[in-house]
Amino acid sequence: MDKMKDGQYSKDEVESLRKPKFRIVEDDSKPVLTDPLLRSNPIETEQAVLWLPPFDPKPKRYSGEMDVS
Repeated sequence: MDKMKDGQYSKDEVESLRKPKFRIVEDDSKPVLTDPLLRSNPIETEQAVLWLPPFDPKPKRYSGEMDVS
């Protein structure tokens, strides 16, 4: 901005430096996420759960040979 000789801004410069007035905008927040399993029927929840095979605490080590049994 160019300052006038006396160190003051002109009226047009002052107007351009002012912040715009605060405007309230529409709420764009999203609803809180909820766990679908917690709010569903327990029977449906049980059917939706994947059953994994049993965990083998001592896995077979790879020997480099194929097991053909």
